[in-house]
Amino acid sequence: MKVVIPFVGPWKDKGEAAMLISMVKEIRNKIPGVDITASLFTYSPQDVNRYGMYGIKVVPGPFYFQFIEPNLQFLKFRAFKKVAKLFIFIFSVIKNMLWALIHRYTKLDVKFLSIWHRETIIEYRDAACVVFCGGQNITDNPIHFTNLLLIIFGKILGKYSMIYANSFLGSFNTIYGQIFVKTVLNKVDLITTREETSKRILEHLGVTCPIFVTADAAFTLSAISIKDAMKLIKHDAVVT
Repeated sequence: MKVVIPFVGPWKDKGEAAMLISMVKEIRNKIPGVDITASLFTYSPQDVNRYGMYGIKVVPGPFYFQFIEPNLQFLKFRAFKKVAKLFIFIFSVIKNMLWALIHRYTKLDVKFLSIWHRETIIEYRDAACVVFCGGQNITDNPIHFTNLLLIIFGKILGKYSMIYANSFLGSFNTIYGQIFVKTVLNKVDLITTREETSKRILEHLGVTCPIFVTADAAFTLSAISIKDAMKLIKHDAVVT
């Protein structure tokens, strides 16, 4: 059985790393022998190596395109670079969503649509479920609406989806934002939140999928000795 975990931050973000490691431990306690792949916002050899120490395979997110950025250096004006990045992102979303739709209803693997993200798409295709990492990943910040696209991508592929120990403390002031968030989250099979307030916000928005209050995922992380903690702090302060 394979589980894909999106919404994962870089290893250098110790809070994100702690949540992922805790999630993986709990999932493996319940499902021995499970294969786990983390889909990261960013992607670096350090992420691959560090998360790999915990038996976690790391792939870029399905809409990750930062590897193209060096090729945009010829654009002298910042505005042009932003427009180019937006165009590339939109193109990436469209082609991957189209691949997912075709595969969902015809079982065909249209390989030219999975250029750039082939490894990531295969991981999603072969997963039994998608469990979105804990934290605060869905807010009224437009950047976080990309995360809703990740949920849609997983659901198009017909995957069981769970949002694991998240906070939903964004204000969601715009009517369009509220409708979009509610529509997407109602497609999720299960949501757990880190506090009662988040559950009330989701219920106020009209989210009707099962919602349970739990706690931050990192609370289940095993404690280490003070001596070992100081070694880690010293190491990471010097080696970045």
